[in-house]
Amino acid sequence: MRTSCHLRPRGVVSIKIVFFSFFGISVQGSGYPVFIDIHGGGFVGGSGNDASHDGRAIVSLSDVVYVAINYRLGAFGFLATGDPEMPGNYGLWDQNLALKWINENIAYFGGDPNNITIMGYSAGGASVGFHLIAKQSWNFFHRGIMSSGNMMSPFGLELDTQKARDDAFLVGRLAGCGDATNSQQLRACLRQVDEEKLILAANAKALLTTTNVIPLVPVIDGEFITDNPRYLLQQKQFKMCDIMVGNTKDDGSLVAMRAYIGQIPRIKPYSDYETFLDRVRRFTYTYTNDIIVNSIAQQYVDWKDFDDPTTNYFYKYIELITDETFHCPSEHVARAYAMSGLSVYRYYYTWLKPGTVSIPTWYGVGHGTDVQYITNYDVNPSINTNFTEEEMEFSVQMMKYYTNFAKTGNANIGSDPAPTFTWEPFTVPGLNILDQTPNFRAIPGARAEFNAFWNDYLLQLVTFSAEMSEVEHQWREEFNRWKNDDLPAWRQDFQEYQDSGDCTI
Repeated sequence: MRTSCHLRPRGVVSIKIVFFSFFGISVQGSGYPVFIDIHGGGFVGGSGNDASHDGRAIVSLSDVVYVAINYRLGAFGFLATGDPEMPGNYGLWDQNLALKWINENIAYFGGDPNNITIMGYSAGGASVGFHLIAKQSWNFFHRGIMSSGNMMSPFGLELDTQKARDDAFLVGRLAGCGDATNSQQLRACLRQVDEEKLILAANAKALLTTTNVIPLVPVIDGEFITDNPRYLLQQKQFKMCDIMVGNTKDDGSLVAMRAYIGQIPRIKPYSDYETFLDRVRRFTYTYTNDIIVNSIAQQYVDWKDFDDPTTNYFYKYIELITDETFHCPSEHVARAYAMSGLSVYRYYYTWLKPGTVSIPTWYGVGHGTDVQYITNYDVNPSINTNFTEEEMEFSVQMMKYYTNFAKTGNANIGSDPAPTFTWEPFTVPGLNILDQTPNFRAIPGARAEFNAFWNDYLLQLVTFSAEMSEVEHQWREEFNRWKNDDLPAWRQDFQEYQDSGDCTI
């Protein structure tokens, strides 16, 4: 297991685990279900010590043990050169080690090591997804909750090894290691760089060179993340367990703040059609050529208004980037698990309290809007949001769904009284989704046509419209998978069948 920091001597690992209990450290009782919260922050920031990860409200509502963890971030956690010198994913290995330690020791804190749920938001949700496809973590938890991020989130995984390597050397140049010509030299130089200088180079300067992507995130290293998550889900190479997965209605506002940075201070943001197309080219993850851009426009533009030169396309961009980055990946994961016969609770958070003041004003039901109700900020002395009676009841209902799921795997069973609305699982067919508002309701098949567009049609179009060299490269990857993975497995199964004596001619 890789637990050492690639920029520090081996054996130096910083993992801080914070336990919250309504009763304090002297836990009364034992065998309580366990929440492990993995913080978000784009793999460059955040902390399990933040007020949003307090956890006291959750444990006061229901008998659970809540754990928040920390892991290495930015260059310290995810700088990768695509070779054994710096293979990447050190932050994920930190998380893995934390899960292992908690599993082995949580009984001393009143927790049940056989009933552990890992949950995360944004990059934390992506992290939960990665543990679901990383066999090294499977023995340490039993359920997963992925909010506004999962293993299919395009912001959470760099699929291009060369891009990851280029980012590593870019950080090196920005940190004063421009003379490094290979991975070994780069690592040796970076180990001598002042910590603050390296953080500035990775988290500020390198970030400014990108559009939608975040440099220094998890990569396919062949060890922790062994392959493209899409392929692993297709082949059912994931932990077979119950999951909860979903996103907010306007999650993509966060990306729009980078795409339309000049619109941040505007009360009434605006984008004409040409600017809209430019942002689709530069800030969507699927872009490879103008055929893709035009297809996205065809799907989202309201063509009856197209001839009006004053038509505003700004909110169409938020809609499509929310679909691509958050909503459709959630649907993809939900389908993979549901079609494997597992319990899936799929949600779509759409509520914004009347009178809410957001920065920017057009943020909407944006990224993180739901977190305050999942952990009930109102009882957190560090935040003190002064919930209305409606908000408090809404938050209580939300926490019941989450703690029930952690207790029993069923979002409706485990609390007394039960939630006021029965949340039916997501199935195929059926596609049940819970609309998370104070008036909870079922919205089966929410945005189904857009899910089909991003998860199926556009992927085929990317392949069909790619240059031949790229198509050939993809074919070779698939052929190698078949030759090295599928064919040997088939041969072994066939040989076992022959040896069993059941084979007759």
